[in-house]
Amino acid sequence: MSQSAVIDHTSPSVLVAIVNYRTGPLVCQGLEALAEERARYAGRLQAVVVDNASGDDSASVIEARVQSRGWGDWVRVVRSSINGGFSFGNNLALRTSVDAGFRPDLVWLLNPDTRVKPGAAGALVDFLARNPRAGICGSR
Repeated sequence: MSQSAVIDHTSPSVLVAIVNYRTGPLVCQGLEALAEERARYAGRLQAVVVDNASGDDSASVIEARVQSRGWGDWVRVVRSSINGGFSFGNNLALRTSVDAGFRPDLVWLLNPDTRVKPGAAGALVDFLARNPRAGICGSR
């Protein structure tokens, strides 16, 4: 898949789940890159950021970036009152997405310190489409 390809509305929808713990600026950088991916993805990509009771200003930093960039239609920030760990945070992200009416075909668990390169979402989706027996894949 070329990096400039736009995925049509028949392609799978993708939820990007990001669990934050004191990494607000890194999450913001990742969301910037995801905004570009979303443009290529014809809007079928949404993100939920779970702040895992960071105890710092991470959630506020992320919420401010979402608001200033106008990403409220595709990014949700959830403030968890407890730090239940990585699995807990990802499950909360998925539950939040489904409760909001976005039932994704695919879930991308994205660490806050991951550098998202152009075409990353499409490469993952393309791999899964070409390998229907694969239930999980990862990127590097």
